[in-house]
Amino acid sequence: MFEFLDRPWVAVLTPDDTRVITVYPTDQRTVQARRAGGRWLFLNR
Repeated sequence: MFEFLDRPWVAVLTPDDTRVITVYPTDQRTVQARRAGGRWLFLNR
């Protein structure tokens, strides 16, 4: 079993905004932004 709760998730939207892909962020700034916002961080890339 994976320890999902130990790792923050980032929801990434595809350019056409139709799919959401969850990934593990490696950038600490992304982690901090996600925690500060208290919600998923959406990246249009």
